[in-house]
Amino acid sequence: NDGCLLMAHVRGCPVQELDYWRGNIERSPALQQFLKSASDPLVTGTTSHGADWIPTEMSASVWEDLRLQTLVANQLPRVTMRAKTLDSPYKTGTAKAYLTTEATDLTQIHFTTGKATLTSVGFGSCLAFSSEFEEDAAMAVMPVVQADMASALAEGLEDALLNGASGADMDMDSVAGFTDRAWNGFRRLCGAISGGPTAALSVDLGTFSTANLRVMRKEMGKYGVNPNQLLWVTGPVGYVAFLGLTEVITVDKYGPAATVLTGELARFDGIPIVISGQIRQDLNATGRRDGTITDNTVVHLINKNAFLLGERRAIRFEEDYHVLGDYRRVVGKARWAFVPRIDVTATYPCASLGYNVAV
Repeated sequence: NDGCLLMAHVRGCPVQELDYWRGNIERSPALQQFLKSASDPLVTGTTSHGADWIPTEMSASVWEDLRLQTLVANQLPRVTMRAKTLDSPYKTGTAKAYLTTEATDLTQIHFTTGKATLTSVGFGSCLAFSSEFEEDAAMAVMPVVQADMASALAEGLEDALLNGASGADMDMDSVAGFTDRAWNGFRRLCGAISGGPTAALSVDLGTFSTANLRVMRKEMGKYGVNPNQLLWVTGPVGYVAFLGLTEVITVDKYGPAATVLTGELARFDGIPIVISGQIRQDLNATGRRDGTITDNTVVHLINKNAFLLGERRAIRFEEDYHVLGDYRRVVGKARWAFVPRIDVTATYPCASLGYNVAV
């Protein structure tokens, strides 16, 4: 009320710091119910939850945390799903030619068929803010909220692609409902579980060298031949390790005629290197999060064409207004699916994991 504003002006402090203001909240069940029902929305009176954006003589700008672009998902083949599940057929083996002999039947062969099934999973984010916060903030709130939620959903997708494990057998801090439970991602597909990653799908990079990185490519066999189908994925620490190799060429040295992937910063053996902010840098020496040893990270080498990303629903925003508490909730949701086109095994090594990279 006006008394609160006058008292705050005399004392030279925000209204929210007055004992009178706090006492009114403590004595008012209605206000307490509002604060409880709002599920921690952005409000004008809570520092780091809204108050920082109510201007006195501050600059009307928002300082956002630096978020590395979500690049991995954009490099994978993508298909629009028209149902919750989608089957992607595949075959293994090929026809073979023989010499013919007069009046003799040719040898009959067949190849094996199969299918990989995409099953869509829902991703969501929700943020609430009071009408007072929206009215008094120094800038339009809704565009900032939607942009932040879109980034959160994209990062959740990339987290699932890189760190996903549908069970609880990889990272000890993974909890049901987290995005890393959506499906088995690249690290899990290469066997980063208790007992160490699958030998045929991984290389110890305790010594980060050209020779060991090329072993990763060698282990992929025919899936590691064409550099146009391959992608190195690592985090900031791994990228700096790459820069220590003379064989790495940074993007400024490619020349104007080079075709450069979005977000590509360098190439090793002609294969683009991209950085993801979702690469974990708190793993143990075998590529898992065990909570004890947290000073290692990983490098992925992926044959992009061997995987499929499905989109059942693109990111969509909806909102509702709670008249009792006078606040709005904005919800962003999407539905995605991910699957290897063929099971990642020693027979079909279409991805490789470099682990034990020191942080």
